[in-house]
Amino acid sequence: MDFLVVLEAIFWAFSLSLLLLFGSMSAIIYSKNKKPVYRYYAIYALFLILYLFLKVDFLYPTVNVYALFTLKFSSLIYNWFVQVVYLNYLVLFGVYFLDVDIHYPKLTSFIKRYRTYSILVSLLVAIIDLATLDIYLYKHYFLLVFVPIHLFVGIYVLSKGFKLNSSSKHYYFVGITLYLILSFSALFAKPFNLNFLEGHTIIIFYWAVIIETSLFSIGLIKKVVNVYQEKMQIQLDLNITQKKLQNELKEKVFLQKRENKFLQEQKEKQQLKTELALIRNRVFRSKMDSHFVFNVLNSIKLFILQNDLRKASSYLGKFAKFIRRVLEMSDNINLREEIENIELYLSIENMRFDDSLDYTIDIENSLDLREYKIPSFILQPFIGNALWHGLREKKGRKRLSITIKEANGNCKVTIEDNGIGRARSALKNKSLNKESLGLKIVKNRIDLFNRENNTNIHFKITDLEQGTRVVLML
Repeated sequence: MDFLVVLEAIFWAFSLSLLLLFGSMSAIIYSKNKKPVYRYYAIYALFLILYLFLKVDFLYPTVNVYALFTLKFSSLIYNWFVQVVYLNYLVLFGVYFLDVDIHYPKLTSFIKRYRTYSILVSLLVAIIDLATLDIYLYKHYFLLVFVPIHLFVGIYVLSKGFKLNSSSKHYYFVGITLYLILSFSALFAKPFNLNFLEGHTIIIFYWAVIIETSLFSIGLIKKVVNVYQEKMQIQLDLNITQKKLQNELKEKVFLQKRENKFLQEQKEKQQLKTELALIRNRVFRSKMDSHFVFNVLNSIKLFILQNDLRKASSYLGKFAKFIRRVLEMSDNINLREEIENIELYLSIENMRFDDSLDYTIDIENSLDLREYKIPSFILQPFIGNALWHGLREKKGRKRLSITIKEANGNCKVTIEDNGIGRARSALKNKSLNKESLGLKIVKNRIDLFNRENNTNIHFKITDLEQGTRVVLML
């Protein structure tokens, strides 16, 4: 193996290594940032590698590797058609490398269509060549048709790219110029009897590949660095702008607070009365709940002392559900929610009456209770009074009825019991003042609700011959 053969092998291996290295790097970079310039360079490098794989006959000076394939297949696919493919992607790579795609989108679209048609036409010529067994048809098409047209397209893209202010354009111009000069030197060395290198003119092509690949790779690396620097600068500008906006926002907030201070003070004064009324309502509910909780816990304790664990467990379960509803409830609810609360409340209180309480809740079918908004637990004080001041001392059957129906376009809620009545209850109990205070708080809550919601809720208490009736109009 003489010196030129060794030299050719060295340049072949070096060219292939560079293409594998930078083609793989471009493919990896493309998988991260999806920039077309890296995808097209990776495809270009792939087909150029396929072309170089044919040029291994220097390793077998006594064996012709073309014998591994038919003459037509190797000549068409590996010597000419592959060149058509990688040269098309070389131009398309240049379009994105020089930022022509940004400034000339129509030209970019044309180059993509040209790439597709050029490859299809070349494939068609290859098929015709195979069918006619004309050894030179594809070679003549490549040298006399494809190369002139492609050279014109490439020069036109270069002329457009040269006018643009691309930071890496010189690497592409120098690389493509040297590649063309050396490639044509290698192509026409034998036809023009340029016998330097003693027939190993492919070495010149390897020089072209090495120089071009090196310059393109430097340009791509510079593009990556520029993109990174641009991102860092954008991030820096963004941070500065963000800090500036934060300072401006702080200043505006400060001025706004100072400007609204007087108005806020006036508003707070106006809200103070409403908040105090709401606090009174919450205090009332808190007191009512705590009194109710105390009585329930005593009842549960009594059931446990009497070893009635089933009843204690049932009582505790209902009580826990009731407490959860109280904690989750807002100040204002609809009538449906209020009735659900009262049903649970009555089921708990009935256990304290040893299930001797006969209570009913009748609702007119045509009424949609969700349409009526009321203060939460507004019915409980009336029902509590009926239970503990009217029915507790009642002997015999204890009845409590709650009726809800429509009356003259309004909703009428009637609570009626057959207890001993308010007069006899006052004689037997010293809690009449407490009951009166409770009703006063209820009236205050209703008055506040009416003012805030522009409603006209009111109630009336009537003493019956046996028991008491409360009518609440919504």
